[in-house]
Amino acid sequence: MLALLTRARRGDGVSTVTRVPWWRTDFDEGEIERAAAAIRGERIAMGAECAALEREFAESLDMPWAVMTPSGSVALLMSLLAHDIGPGDEVIVPDRTFIATAHAVQLAGAKVVLVDTEPTRPVMDVVEVEDRITSRTRAILPVHLGGRSVDLDGLRDVVERHRLVVIEDACQALYSRSPERGQWLGTEGAVGCYSLGLAKLLSSAYGGMIVGRDSELETRLRALRNHGITGTPTVTGSAHADFGFNFKVSDILAAVGREQLRSADARCERVREIYERYEAVCSELESVSMIPVDIEGGELPLYAEARSPRRDALHAHLMRYGIQSQPLGASLHDAPHLAVERSFPCADRFAAEGIILPCGPTQPIENVEFTVAALSEFRSTS
Repeated sequence: MLALLTRARRGDGVSTVTRVPWWRTDFDEGEIERAAAAIRGERIAMGAECAALEREFAESLDMPWAVMTPSGSVALLMSLLAHDIGPGDEVIVPDRTFIATAHAVQLAGAKVVLVDTEPTRPVMDVVEVEDRITSRTRAILPVHLGGRSVDLDGLRDVVERHRLVVIEDACQALYSRSPERGQWLGTEGAVGCYSLGLAKLLSSAYGGMIVGRDSELETRLRALRNHGITGTPTVTGSAHADFGFNFKVSDILAAVGREQLRSADARCERVREIYERYEAVCSELESVSMIPVDIEGGELPLYAEARSPRRDALHAHLMRYGIQSQPLGASLHDAPHLAVERSFPCADRFAAEGIILPCGPTQPIENVEFTVAALSEFRSTS
């Protein structure tokens, strides 16, 4: 492996070729054939393929229904709108999440109220939540970031006391379980939202899902997805029972998602294997550590996220061998349009030290081993 590392370097010590991508997910002949079959069968618009994927997705999570959306971001927005959350309302959101969580709240017309993360995990600090509740608070959006479970038991006490709606952002937590309760993340709130984007466990290229148990809420979401139309739609429209918009999905993408669902078990196993391999080598390093994921408790590490006080040096070191990594993005309080005027010390540490090592549900193990060798060398240069 040392010889491979040496050959990977070029002239000035920086590789000119990407040898290891930070993320890898595959679309193979199965997905190609499913998409082609949908086109050949004239299943283009939202129809039978979407309905089948919704049914299969819901069954995989032991839920009575699922509603497909164009993205996980839209799933969050639709969930807020279906609960009549809008202007004058406040929604509590963790400071460490993809900004789509906050943008969904803003698009609904509500105010984003941020809370800091736990000190050792980049998930909502439930202890801080109650301090941020006001008379205008309507909902809480716990984000199970990277497959890590928010303290749902602690959150439940707060929610019941204040009669708030819980919309679970499980976009990064498909098939991850709560270590405390053993339930699938995303299945304990009023609704749970998932993403089927490219950098997710399963992908339909673009897509999302909402799951829940309330049949009346399902009906409202399905109408909301199609301009509020109920009954059988026509070209000129049908009964406009409620507010809605065009949030429909193509059957072609749904067909791809159905094929991806068939490989869910293998994909789950690969991301676990990758995280555990990195964890084994990082446990021997002083300057790099994996951000905790409770695999034994059922959490699924979507990404191989690590921390280092020398994060930028680590990123540069990996680049010298053509190894991509992704420094974690800024926290939400840094976004000027959210107009936040308070500090978030725990979130700031993750933003400054966090990095995603090469991973993904079809990342070749040899790429992981190559990265492990580079990590081991980083120890000797630290």
